[in-house]
Amino acid sequence: MRWTDPFTKERRSLSEARASVEDAQAWIDVLTAAALRGIDPAASTQSLAAYGRPT
Repeated sequence: MRWTDPFTKERRSLSEARASVEDAQAWIDVLTAAALRGIDPAASTQSLAAYGRPT
């Protein structure tokens, strides 16, 4: 799975490797914190076509 981080514009991937267990856990912690900040429920239930339409 890949996505672009909206803040850093960096292309991220779940298949990234880390040099150590500690590095891997830190990366997981960053992703978990981002998920805990939540998402807009309206954005998560709309169609891709609706998401792509300019507002």
